[in-house]
Amino acid sequence: MSWKLWIDDQLNDPDCPRRHTPEGFVGAASCDEAIALVKEMGCPAFMDLDCDLADGKDVMTFLYWLEQNYHNDPPDWNVHSANIVATPNVNAFMSSWHKVLRDIEYATD
Repeated sequence: MSWKLWIDDQLNDPDCPRRHTPEGFVGAASCDEAIALVKEMGCPAFMDLDCDLADGKDVMTFLYWLEQNYHNDPPDWNVHSANIVATPNVNAFMSSWHKVLRDIEYATD
């Protein structure tokens, strides 16, 4: 099943409609909700990520879990967070995950 994941702790905030789950996405407000969705639906094809989440965890907790539990190609992603410190870390982690899998693929060819 191909699906898109929107992670944002303000997805139901009436004062912040730009953070609501966009059409075509399935929304999660916390790391635990995102993990539950992946367990139910499989790894998403695309993720749009906020960095700081409602459960006191950040999106990196979810990404570490995803990487440890799904050893296939990581999903495509976008970061829509306003956190200017965490955003580059998320992008670096996801880029590294892609690169490691490419390197493994080339080594086995």
